[in-house]
Amino acid sequence: MTDDAAIDLVRALYQAFEEGDHEAIRRCLAEHLDWRQAGTAVPAAGQRTTGAEEFLGRVIVPLERDWDGFTEEVEDVFAVGARVVATGTYRGTYLASGRSVEAEFCHLWWVEDGEIRGFRQFTDTAAFAAATKR
Repeated sequence: MTDDAAIDLVRALYQAFEEGDHEAIRRCLAEHLDWRQAGTAVPAAGQRTTGAEEFLGRVIVPLERDWDGFTEEVEDVFAVGARVVATGTYRGTYLASGRSVEAEFCHLWWVEDGEIRGFRQFTDTAAFAAATKR
């Protein structure tokens, strides 16, 4: 897979997140996905999720249910081989507390054979902890 194709796949996944298109999300992800959330970055804080269905249930559905206006504003995306790096800013309001978050992120993606096989999240976990504190 070329660097451009890997970047296009990651961008397609971000677009599917924005649209709430679960089917498009599934199409981008490998069956044996390895997804790792940063500690205290809710949902699934500090957890490792495997597979597209588990990812949707533990990460995407809670984001849609528990946050108002949660977005990932992607700024830069670049690739070297099977690795893609994206930087940007999360924004949204946690419904249970009414507090907002604005936190920069760096995402590391593993792309192989036309699908996303791995993900690692780096973000301002203190900002998420402050927003979700009741």
